[in-house]
Amino acid sequence: MKSEFLRFLKSFTLIILLVGVASYIVQTVFPVIGISNYWPWMLLFMFCFTNYVYWQLLKQFYNRISRFTNTLMLINFGKLFLYTLIIAVFSWFNKDQAISFAITFFVYYMIITFFEIKALLNLK
Repeated sequence: MKSEFLRFLKSFTLIILLVGVASYIVQTVFPVIGISNYWPWMLLFMFCFTNYVYWQLLKQFYNRISRFTNTLMLINFGKLFLYTLIIAVFSWFNKDQAISFAITFFVYYMIITFFEIKALLNLK
């Protein structure tokens, strides 16, 4: 289980670094695109939260495979609810940056979710 998590952590760290570099380049070279200024904090939060979630899913996968599906569905619902709440609260207090924040958050969410699903499908 630890080797699976370490492999995920290495790959995920690389993905986050690449997304971070791409975000920096987009923000400096193409400022018209309007990426949120909070993108480093988004990536840090999503990195930490996704690692925790993946660790919990690995524990369920290797301990009780019968509860894995229920845990996966519950965690995905919780993530969607938490992420929607974060976007809503941020948008409430920062109306002028709400659209760029939501779009940036959504793009990061899609990239990270794709990577997480790919990693979960590779579990044996």
